Amino acid sequence: MSPDQTMQADAVGYTRQITARLPRFTRARITKLLTGSIWDPVYGLSPSPNVRMIPPPAIRFVEARNAKRAPVRSNVQTVLVRRIEVRDGEAWIEVGGAVFVLERCDADLPDAACLNLRSDLSFDDPDTDTQFAKPPR
Repeated sequence: MSPDQTMQADAVGYTRQITARLPRFTRARITKLLTGSIWDPVYGLSPSPNVRMIPPPAIRFVEARNAKRAPVRSNVQTVLVRRIEVRDGEAWIEVGGAVFVLERCDADLPDAACLNLRSDLSFDDPDTDTQFAKPPR
């Protein structure tokens, strides 16, 4: 029996194809980690047996100066490295306008890096993790 509907799945995370330890959180090191591998999507299952889910594409990060027009593969989406912020010890990465947090995938796998969607975070929120002391009142 074939499904009645087809839906495009949304990624809730990405896993790095080539394993690597998480770097110290500097922009240069995070950029190197992001651009050093293709990232496979993590997505939810179909809400119904009558719905066929089309998986989201894998992504590859590139810096604007290194971007090429030709895709690596047809099922790989190119994402420009635009917004990386480190807040409260977390590395926030913008992917398609959404905030993903760079973190270890599993405590048992220290060399597995993941990007996890965090709908509760926004780049528009003020950064409270500043290097300056608050002025006295």
